Amino acid sequence: MKKDKSILVIDDDAEIVSMIKEVLEEEYNVITAYNGQEGLHKYSMQKFDLVISDFKMPKMPGDKLIHYVRELEKKNKSLINPIFMITGDKILASRKLKEDPLVYILEKPFDFKLLLKLVKKLFDDMEKKSKPKT
Repeated sequence: MKKDKSILVIDDDAEIVSMIKEVLEEEYNVITAYNGQEGLHKYSMQKFDLVISDFKMPKMPGDKLIHYVRELEKKNKSLINPIFMITGDKILASRKLKEDPLVYILEKPFDFKLLLKLVKKLFDDMEKKSKPKT
């Protein structure tokens, strides 16, 4: 089966990265990073359809990562990608990320199979919106 969507997963918790990758890799191309700086570097080197990132990470927190991702998208005149932000502090994350309508907050702990369903629904919705109406 051809995997036509690429997802970048960024989290400093290797176990969470591994579990997310395991759930998603059957249907999607999954690339991983273990901190915000590494994630931003990988994002700058390859096209991704979705970013799934932790909010609190060493070297670069999630809100800064999103800022730099959006700057790269503007600079490259590329599509603005949706981002799933994983956090244990939904209130803080909501306050810091409220300006970006394509950031979806997923509160820890979460069901990994639910994440797969959310990703599928997001891609299905994006596909429907991109198709011309007849």
